[in-house]
Amino acid sequence: MQTWFVAEGQLQCADARGDCQPVVSPFIQEAVQRSERGKQVDGWKTAQSPDDDRGRMVPRATLWGAGRSGGSTLQHRFRYVARGEGDSLFYVISVGAGTGLFRYYPKERREVRLFHGAAMHCLGIAHDPSSNHVVLAAGAADGTASLELVDSEGRRRGQVTGGDAIDAAPSVSAREPGVVYYQSSGVARHAQTGQAAAIGPAALLRLDTRTAKLDTVQEHRDFDYLAPREDRSGNLWFIRRPYERTAGEVAVSAGKDALMFPWRVAKGVFGFLDAFSKIYGREPMKPSGGPQNHNLTPDLGSLWLHGRLVAISEVQYDTGRGGGLVPGSWELVCRNRKGQDYVAARHVVSFDVAADDTVVYSNGFAVFRLVDGDWQEVARANLVENVCAA
Repeated sequence: MQTWFVAEGQLQCADARGDCQPVVSPFIQEAVQRSERGKQVDGWKTAQSPDDDRGRMVPRATLWGAGRSGGSTLQHRFRYVARGEGDSLFYVISVGAGTGLFRYYPKERREVRLFHGAAMHCLGIAHDPSSNHVVLAAGAADGTASLELVDSEGRRRGQVTGGDAIDAAPSVSAREPGVVYYQSSGVARHAQTGQAAAIGPAALLRLDTRTAKLDTVQEHRDFDYLAPREDRSGNLWFIRRPYERTAGEVAVSAGKDALMFPWRVAKGVFGFLDAFSKIYGREPMKPSGGPQNHNLTPDLGSLWLHGRLVAISEVQYDTGRGGGLVPGSWELVCRNRKGQDYVAARHVVSFDVAADDTVVYSNGFAVFRLVDGDWQEVARANLVENVCAA
């Protein structure tokens, strides 16, 4: 069995022995080459000249916009990967301001573009073999997201969900053709402006696309239920984590912020000194606590995981994360057909259920496979955000 995962924006494939190979996308290569050729053609506009500062009221580089985004490398990354029919895969790539859906044939190393366009924010994909459609969670400009169908030729066939909600992380039932599981969070809006003011806890929903019958599988005001996956026995797997309310919903938030202000200032000062120590002394000020072998740089920014912003720079110092990218309260839960739950793993960033019911998951720094009731490490990588068991 092969395990596919997205780590640091790159798609990797791990075989049964744990050997990893990156996937090279011809579309990304061509886009980067076009970007580089464009910069070379327009380079004279922003090139510095010895006479730029002698006698010119407006230097040429300033006139043509030197230092703007055009001089940087074209940003690109894999977002999601899902199992397709046969040995094929589907994946989503963002390149610059555009997003594309592709089908990939690993044995041939062949990539087929289904569609590519701008201003599309993807929140998950799944392939339905019964209809040969891809179920795509697509975000809209108003902050909502809905599920829509894309056929084998890349034609977008329309939405199957809607409303003031964020529908994401779809998966297809392993037992019932046309049945889709997904997570959904309601969006609360400001009464006067209409802007999104809060996002409710994520519930698990079941949609029969043939009859349009919609059922709520699991919801709770204190928890998010994320990324549902069904195995062939009818067990439902999902991630459970505590729901975080917005500041307006928590009456004590202002007082808490005031009490925490000195600590946050001290933490910021320590972070600056620690980064300084790493750059010039090659050693951190705090060598213990958290995952120290992940080669994280001092300034890594943040990563969106299931609609929540995770500060990467804090991970290596947070002992509560147990060596993972997220806290132990992010649990992988299995619910059997009797409605009984058990926690299979903690610190879970992403997981998947293979066609043979093998379960894989990642804590953000390693990928594990469930074998005879025990988790076995498949591969190690930094910032794993999506996994697929094929």
